[in-house]
Amino acid sequence: MQKKGFLFLLLCLLLAISAQAQRMVRITILEKDTQQPLVGATVQYATSKEMLDVKNAITDIDGKVILSIEKGKELYYNVHATGFVPVKGSVPPQENNIKIVMREDVLHLNDVVVTGSRTER
Repeated sequence: MQKKGFLFLLLCLLLAISAQAQRMVRITILEKDTQQPLVGATVQYATSKEMLDVKNAITDIDGKVILSIEKGKELYYNVHATGFVPVKGSVPPQENNIKIVMREDVLHLNDVVVTGSRTER
């Protein structure tokens, strides 16, 4: 019985250590002109600048996403949203809350003129 108690205590200790080794980074993504939250923006993130161990997350209805990474590591991110210019950046280890503002990707096209004619049968 003592052996089972010791193993249970050891397991609890290991779980507590691994739980402490994480930090939560809260990111809010807003549209530049309206300051409205961007719903469904994709956040790619990693703890290396080369983005070797990439993970993905998607913003919720409030434009927020919570990422869990190793404590003491810098977070590197790429944010993509349809119709907006992609944003790259990093979050230093001491930061836990950041706000990212995305601007619209305006693409000017030439005018298109549509004419129609009708022929009688």
